[in-house]
Amino acid sequence: MKKKLITIIFILAMMTSVAASPMPALSSDASPRPLAGGQASVVVLAPEEGQTVRPNTNDLDAVIEVTNETSDPWDPGYYIRRETGTSSISAGQVTINDAPLGPGETAVVRFDLTAPGTAGYYREIWVVVRPDGYIMERFQFSFNVSGDALAVNDTSAWSRINVLYPDAGYYLLSPNQSDVDILISIENSSPMDWTTGYYIAQESGTDITPAFNTQNLPVALAVGDKTTIRLEVQAPSSTGDYGNTWVLYNTSGQIIGRFWFTIYVRGDAWANPTTTSYAQITVLGPTVQKPAIVNDTGVDAVVDFKNTGQTTWTPSYTIGYESGSLLTKKGYNLFALNGNVAPGETLRVYFDLKAPNTTGDYGSTWVFKDPAGNVIGRFWYTLRVVYP
Repeated sequence: MKKKLITIIFILAMMTSVAASPMPALSSDASPRPLAGGQASVVVLAPEEGQTVRPNTNDLDAVIEVTNETSDPWDPGYYIRRETGTSSISAGQVTINDAPLGPGETAVVRFDLTAPGTAGYYREIWVVVRPDGYIMERFQFSFNVSGDALAVNDTSAWSRINVLYPDAGYYLLSPNQSDVDILISIENSSPMDWTTGYYIAQESGTDITPAFNTQNLPVALAVGDKTTIRLEVQAPSSTGDYGNTWVLYNTSGQIIGRFWFTIYVRGDAWANPTTTSYAQITVLGPTVQKPAIVNDTGVDAVVDFKNTGQTTWTPSYTIGYESGSLLTKKGYNLFALNGNVAPGETLRVYFDLKAPNTTGDYGSTWVFKDPAGNVIGRFWYTLRVVYP
C-alpha cells in the first residue's frame, strides 16, 4: 500500500452547547486532500527556509527532490514550472526526467537562482506537471534578501554577530505585542580588547525597541570573548513587515559589525482565533507552552473551522499556506475540503507537521478561501522547537 505523505483528518459536528456530544468522524471518502497532490511528492533541499542572501547573488541553487508516487512509470518529459513568484529569480520551467522514472523513484532537480536586487522576503510556488500539462503537485520555497552588506549572521575582521533568537531571523507577532525579545550574540574577533564604550545602535527600519535605540556592551570583551545583548521588542499597532538593521560601533565611532531581523505583524484579521461573517477559526495547537523536539514528526496542528455564514461550504473551499515557516511533513501548502459544512457546523482539521532541525519559534500563517478565491478567514500558529 502506498504510504500517505500527509494525514489530515476532518471531524464534523454540530456544536449547539458546551455539553455537546463527542464529534463523530466523517467517512473515509470525505477526508481532505492536498490539491492536485498524491501523485508526486516533493522535498525542497535548497534554499533552506529562512535562508538569507545578499542582493543580486547569483550563486544560489535550488535543489528539489521529486518522487513518482503513482503506480506507473513516468515517461521522459515531466517538468516543474513556476506558478507564482518573481520571474527574475530563476528559469520558469525545468525538466525533471530525461529517462523513465519508475514508481517510488526519485529525481533530483537543480537550477540556478538569482536573488533580486531589492531587500525583502521572496516566495515562489511551483508545480509538478505531466507532459500533457496536468498539474500533479505544488510546492514552494522562499528566502530572504538582505540590504547592502547586511546579514543575519554578520562576520567581519572585527566582530562576529549572530541573531540567536529568533533562529530564523524573524518573528510573527500580534499588533502591540510586547512579550518578546531579540537575543544577539557578539564576539570580539578583533586584535584588541573592547571596553564597555563599544555599543550597538539602530541604523535603519521601524523603531520597535521603544526602551532604547542604542545600547552599550554590558561587559568589556577581551579578544575572543562573547556577550549576549537582549533587545525588548514592541510590535507596531499596524500590520506589516518591519525590518530592523543595527550596527556595532567602537569607541571611535567606526562601524565594526551589523545585524538585522524582521518582525511580521498580523492585525485583527490575522488574530488567533479569527472570526469573520463567514468563518470562525480557532487554533487548538500547537502552543509554545508545549514545545516540540527538533526533528519531531509526531506534531499536529489542530484547527477548528466554524461556518458562521449563510452558505454551505463545499469541496471547492481551500486552506492554503500564506507565509512564515511551512512545517507540513512533505511540504504540502494547499488543501481542499472533501465534505460539505453547513452553516453553524464546525470542522476540525489535523495537520501532520515535522519540527525543524534547529531550535526556535516557527510561525506559520494560512488562509481559508471560498471557491472564488476570496479570503474568508486566516489563522496562524507558532511551533516552539527545543533540544531534548
